[in-house]
Amino acid sequence: MVKQRADVSIVRIHDVPDAIVELFRNTFSRHPVSRFDSSLARAFLGTFARHATFLVARDASLNEVGFLIGGLASVLDSSRAQFIRKRFLWMAAASLHDARLMRSLFARVPPKHPPDTKHSCYQVRFIAVAPNVSGRGVGTRLLQAFEQTLPPGSSYHAWTLAGEHGAQDFYRANGFERDLAIGDHIRFCKQIS
Repeated sequence: MVKQRADVSIVRIHDVPDAIVELFRNTFSRHPVSRFDSSLARAFLGTFARHATFLVARDASLNEVGFLIGGLASVLDSSRAQFIRKRFLWMAAASLHDARLMRSLFARVPPKHPPDTKHSCYQVRFIAVAPNVSGRGVGTRLLQAFEQTLPPGSSYHAWTLAGEHGAQDFYRANGFERDLAIGDHIRFCKQIS
């Protein structure tokens, strides 16, 4: 059975709707922010909505069914650092009962990208699609909309975990090439014209 393409519109947002907060928490359940209550996830996503490119896919009934957060890697890293600085003590206190969360919070975070001296380094930091529209072109539409925000001739990359074969297939189908592997993470790169 072939799934019909989803009829979606892509919009840039600055305020994060509840459906996107829940989609983030469900899709990225292993992310440290997802382990706290939804208000922290909303604040985390809100930081990116204010400083980076935050695109949302809406279906014909205006339900949010997917999102993408991307932009210059330096801006994304700076937004993440700003969020952690503002909430570090609260998050540390809240994680005292969870040793695994405490380790991830206090661990030295390796850079999300190796330095790129030739080009501005753009990346997709998060992309997620609701399960009920998965495989219907929503992720592809989000990537296409993101590419339209980049300067012509740019390249950008996205990371996935080595075990996420569906994600690897998705990136390959959308013109990405496997570029680099660091630990459990694989980076895919795409040049746009």
